[in-house]
Amino acid sequence: MSLLLPDSGLLFWMLLSFGIVFVVLAKYGFPIIVKMVDGRKTYIDQSLEVAREANAQLAKLKEQGEALVVAANKEQGRILKEAMQERDKIIHEARKKAEAAAQKELDEVKKQKMLEEVGEVEGVKWTLCQNSLIGPSVPDSMIPQEIREMLKSEHCELAFVCSEYGSATDKVNAQIARIDTIVKSYDENIMVIGEAPLMKDLQDVTDVDLKMVNTVSVAAIFLIIMLTFKSISIPVILVAVIEFAIAVNMAIPYYQGISLPFVASIVIGTIQLGATVDYAILMTSRYQKERQRGRTKKEAIDIAHRVSMVSIVSSGFSFFAATFGVAIYSNVDMIGSICTLLARGALISMCVVILLLPAMFMIFDKVICKTSVGFAIEDKKYCIERM
Repeated sequence: MSLLLPDSGLLFWMLLSFGIVFVVLAKYGFPIIVKMVDGRKTYIDQSLEVAREANAQLAKLKEQGEALVVAANKEQGRILKEAMQERDKIIHEARKKAEAAAQKELDEVKKQKMLEEVGEVEGVKWTLCQNSLIGPSVPDSMIPQEIREMLKSEHCELAFVCSEYGSATDKVNAQIARIDTIVKSYDENIMVIGEAPLMKDLQDVTDVDLKMVNTVSVAAIFLIIMLTFKSISIPVILVAVIEFAIAVNMAIPYYQGISLPFVASIVIGTIQLGATVDYAILMTSRYQKERQRGRTKKEAIDIAHRVSMVSIVSSGFSFFAATFGVAIYSNVDMIGSICTLLARGALISMCVVILLLPAMFMIFDKVICKTSVGFAIEDKKYCIERM
């Protein structure tokens, strides 16, 4: 079999590790995100249904008012006889309307003050509501119905807040938390909705589950490598090397000041680990074979490095080309960010495996021989005597 091609055992364990990671993600990661999105969709649909019912009730009340006017015209004589009663009634209604107008004026002042506080939050460009467009002193009867329907219903009123921050970032999450604190201080029933709050809710709810998926994927790959090489130290070294590459990959945008989607860390943590750990497995497999053939650690590392490097470089650049092309072409920020991380991670993992893993074998060769089955074919002291 060509030295550039992995053997059937390696292909089997690579496919098995990929299957395990995919099953874990499909069972614990994706259903949670889909469930949250479906729940938010159901909530929005219910809100729209309530708004439609409110509009239908308004139309029904209008029809009833017109019917009352017709009945009043027919009973003009009776109304004249009851003039005194009607006078008292009108006075009473006028008093109630005056009180309602005063209360409305007070509510409008509170809403305007609330929006002014929201507008002072860092990162808020502008705020907009019905009063901002028309003013609180204009009666609702003078406002065109189409404008009222866009911004206000019987029980709800819509206000817009424009942020200069992108969705799913730490800055916008802090901004949403501050805005929510402000509006809740005026009315506990006020809700902050939109794309950024939805992404924040998803991030808060799924953060623990996503970390669990990452931990399970690392544990699964660790177990597979341990069973494949029959070693305790080798999976520690290989996983540590790839996790170091992942840490370097995630550190680059941090020091560049680039904000990443909240799902980027879990995607990179699982995909880069699962897709690039085979580089380390390929070199380790050859290193193991050379040690079994009686090579010294330097000879085994040198042969494994020379033989495996071509395959590792080819696979790394192929992975880079596939993901980097998507990152350049995609106009979706989340897809572009994740593909950029994957492309860079492929190159970093490739370099770490080629440059760092041989040094790890050189340093921990004695530990590997003592904690592995099959690295010494002659004597139990073989690994120590050959150093």
